Parts: sequence; structure tokens; C-alpha cells
Amino acid sequence: MPPNPIHLLTYQDQQLIPRPLPLDEPGSGCTVTLRKLPGARQVRVVLCAGDVTLFRAEVLTPDGTPQITLDIRHGEEGHFELECREGASVRYLQTNPAHAQYEQPIEWLEPAQDIDLAIVVDATTRLFLPQEEPPHKLVPSLLLAKMNREHWSAYVDKLCKFTETLRAGCANLRVTVLAFGDQAMPDNVTADDLRPAFKLYPFKPEQRLLQAVEADALKGRLLAIPHSSGGDFVDALADALAVCNNGLHWSANPGTRKLVLICGESPGFSITHQLPKGDACVREHDVDTEALRLFRQKRVTLLSLYYQQPADYLESLILKDAKELQEAARSQYLRLATVPSFAFADSQFDGAEEAETVLGFTGLLGYGGCCGEWVA
Repeated sequence: MPPNPIHLLTYQDQQLIPRPLPLDEPGSGCTVTLRKLPGARQVRVVLCAGDVTLFRAEVLTPDGTPQITLDIRHGEEGHFELECREGASVRYLQTNPAHAQYEQPIEWLEPAQDIDLAIVVDATTRLFLPQEEPPHKLVPSLLLAKMNREHWSAYVDKLCKFTETLRAGCANLRVTVLAFGDQAMPDNVTADDLRPAFKLYPFKPEQRLLQAVEADALKGRLLAIPHSSGGDFVDALADALAVCNNGLHWSANPGTRKLVLICGESPGFSITHQLPKGDACVREHDVDTEALRLFRQKRVTLLSLYYQQPADYLESLILKDAKELQEAARSQYLRLATVPSFAFADSQFDGAEEAETVLGFTGLLGYGGCCGEWVA
């Protein structure tokens, strides 16, 4: 009985199929072109023979590279080699079939029927208003502070508009609101305005659960969020994402679209994109890890709404470090969104339009490494 032919796992018409490759004999080789799934950060290359996984690797494709061309060789000694013509790095992985569970994209193949939405608010978000007297310098204050309630209320109206548009586009909507400040600062930080009021809000875990919430009640919850200093530049966003993963009771229905909308300007701690000059604390959670866990364990899609500082303020920053920190925060919000079209800027945020974008998306959503779409 001849051995099973070698196949490459690829997506076509939104289905994962084994595609035969001319690699059965040692010394053979071929070239394939694969397209990244929407949201996928890397392309997984998986070679199988029947039910046996022979080879698994991950191509670390840079941003802005939608597809890659790969040279695959079957070595004389039976092993496989992989090279990316675009020069992307290749990481060889274990052939353990358990890896397959981490490569599965989220399937949004049908119109949304049920939606779970967690709105994560940065309670340290700053508002910049000009001084009344010349030179009318922009002065920061906390957006959620009582003296800025008019501005925060306008922001809340857009969030409610986003939520109500989602509600109108599905049969059932459950919502929760979670806010983050920061953890306690080190003992040598003594200024009162650098002491966070809280790390996470609501304070009681049972108040964070997803549930059916009417429009007026949701607006009341958003307006009731207390403000907090962020202490240092990096805040407790990663802690909030960890709670989203473990403390909200997401729907077990595989057809439910599960969403986390991150709203604010403060970044969370990141191991791979560290901001040592903006972080005075030892951190417990990492934003990129928590985002990946939400995708893999709960099948959650991330949206971000970045509260952009005024251009005049950014131009007024003298220190290079300060400018780099602001750019790093903006980049993190872009990076956390599952796909670029789900990364929103507050200056253009309407609420309804963005919700329609989410409702209108159909297809596969990747995050981390997923098998690619077959091109040639």
C-alpha cells in the first residue's frame, strides 16, 4: 500500500483543506504562495500525511505583508526546510497536533444573532483644553472628572450609539462595562495626583458579568465610572483584559460574536514592546498575552478606540522620550485591534458607522498564527 501523499493545510473558500504538494520523495521541492487571514500576525505552515503531522512552522510576516511566497524542500534525510522569499523569519515548531487548536480562526460566516460586548474604559484618559488667558496653552485634565462631565457625556453618547446600533443588528445583546486605572505606585511616589484611585472598576467581580442592559441603564453605568490618576504612563489595561478573559462569563454558544472594545489613551504593560521610561511598577499581566488568550480561549474579537491627543499638544512636547511614549500608546491600540478596520480614532468616531463595520464583517478572523489562504 503506497504511503499517504503529503498535503499542506490551507484555507480556501473559508474552509481548511489539505492541498497535495509534490513533496513525497526526498530531494523534492515546490513553491507556494499564501495570503494571511484577516487579523493573523503570522502564517502557520503545516504539512501532513493522512492524519500524521510531519512538519509545522511559523513565518513571522511583518506588518504590511499580506501574502508570502515559500520555498518548501523535502531534505534527503526526510526532514523539511522552509524559506520565505520576502525574507521573513521562520520559526520551526513541534509537530504535536495539539498545536492545531491554537491555529483556528474565529468564524464570522453568518449574520450576527447574539453579541456579547465588553466596553473597557481607560479612567485615566486626559482631556486637553486651552487656558482662558494668553498664550492659551493646552492644559490636561481627567476626562472623567466631574468638572469635565459635559465632554465625557458627549463621549458616552457615541459609545451608546455604537452599542444601540449593534443591538439593532442582532437578536440578543449582552453588555458589561469595565474601567481601569492603575495599580498602587511604589513607595517613593508620594505626590497625591500620582496615586491611582483604583486598579479596576466595578470593584466587585459579580458587578462585571455580561448581562442584558437597556440603553438608559448602560448610559448610567458609563457616566458613573470614577476617574483615576494613572500614576506612571503605563496603566492597568492588561489587568482589565485578564478580567475579560476570566471574569465575565462569555456565552458558550459558538455562534455568538464576542467583542471587547478598548476605549482610552493609556497603554498596558507589554513584554515585547516595553516602555521602561513610562513604567514604574512590576506588572502581573501583559497586554499582548491577554489579547491572544482572549482570542484562543474565549474566541473574542478586539476593537480599539484611541483617544487622540490634540496635534498642538503633541507638537509642544519637547522631550523625545515623551513623544515616543505617545506614539507607543497609539501603536498599541492599533496592534490590539484584531483587524485594522476595528481600530478606531476618537476624532472620527461616530458610533453607528463603526458598529455597522463590525456587523458587516463576514469571514474568518485570525490572531497570532493561522494557516494561510491558498493563492498559488
